[in-house]
Amino acid sequence: MVLYKGYLDSAIYQAGRQVTVIGEVKGAKTQGLDDLEYTYPYIEAEKVHLWKKYTERSSSYYQSYPYWWYYPYYPPVIIERRRD
Repeated sequence: MVLYKGYLDSAIYQAGRQVTVIGEVKGAKTQGLDDLEYTYPYIEAEKVHLWKKYTERSSSYYQSYPYWWYYPYYPPVIIERRRD
């Protein structure tokens, strides 16, 4: 659980977005979820960084060099992350 004293827009900080939080661990908080209780670390955030959305695509060839330049002589597999 993270406490941030500033304003975070719920239209921007949506479920599924990736964030990095810098802050101090202040302890633990217990909160119910359905019929069970869970203990969560409690962090007082000093900085919150929202990462850009990205899409992944893969390719079975590399366009800049001939495939035989690479050992063991077959085209490398390229995995690319594109940021929006």
